[in-house]
Parts: sequence; C-alpha cells; structure tokens
Amino acid sequence: MDNLARYIGLAFFLSACMTPQQRAERMELDYGPQCRKLGHSPGSEPYRRCLQSLHNVDVSEGLLHAMSL
Repeated sequence: MDNLARYIGLAFFLSACMTPQQRAERMELDYGPQCRKLGHSPGSEPYRRCLQSLHNVDVSEGLLHAMSL
C-alpha cells in the first residue's frame, strides 16, 4: 500500500509541474495518433474525449501496477 501512496503522490507532483496547456500537448502527442486512427478529427469533442479516455486508461493501469508491487 505504501507503493500506491508513493505512486499517487508522484503522479500529483509531476502533473503539478505542467501547465494545463503542456498537459494537453503531451496528451496530443501520446494519444493523438490513436484517436485519429479511430476516425476522430483533431479539435472535435469526440477527439478530446478520446484523448482523455486513453489517458485515464494509462493512469488506471499505472495504479493497478503500483498496487501489485
């Protein structure tokens, strides 16, 4: 459980170091190609939701991994 708390703390710390614009740019780089491949047009609401959904999946997987350590 200590690892989970450390991981969550680290995630909050790192996210605090980025501006909202930087976070959006990072999500675009990380998940944009997948969302475009799924047929979503950049700048559209479905595209934004796709970026957020893929990001949430990655965060959830990271938490599950941290809990299993």
